Amino acid sequence: ISQSFRDQKQIESFIRRNNLLKIIEGATEKFIKKYSDSRKPEDALGALLLPLRFEYVEFTRIEDVELLHLVVEEPLQFLNAAKYCTYSLIRDHIKLAGSTGDAAGGLKSIDIDQVHIQLRFIGLPQQEDLHFAPFKNCWPPGLSWTTGILSAISEPKVEVLQSTWYCSTGCNRNKIKSESTDAPTCNSCGR
Repeated sequence: ISQSFRDQKQIESFIRRNNLLKIIEGATEKFIKKYSDSRKPEDALGALLLPLRFEYVEFTRIEDVELLHLVVEEPLQFLNAAKYCTYSLIRDHIKLAGSTGDAAGGLKSIDIDQVHIQLRFIGLPQQEDLHFAPFKNCWPPGLSWTTGILSAISEPKVEVLQSTWYCSTGCNRNKIKSESTDAPTCNSCGR
């Protein structure tokens, strides 16, 4: 078994034990309801935002200590494993909703690029090795805790995570993904 698969299974069991599955299912239900209300194909390609809160106390169990080391030592590997894990849970929930005859009948599946997770770690202990001195480092190494003073407030800005476009000529390759708000050109017909 590969390390990433083992990490995904550890994260999945952690999610199931700590009621984070309810957050994932709730976000999936909202996504399915939005699609079933509109029945537009572009709503099936929308983004799914998942705010997941991980408590430090829940990582102190014996079976989760290895997962805590993964969070601290390899945060990007943990983020990727958590994203694939939540993606599989969302896919399973959509398949289950579609098989029971719910509103997800026309919704076949989603793409992993549609899943955007926001991880937040709560209750990390204040340890000397988790702090950083700003005069020594330009960037904080690993997980860190800082105290700052708000000096100004800027105007709110809109950030596009994903945009999906359809070619008006009805080409075979009808879906075009983009990360901007400008309309891209079609790969098939060039319009």
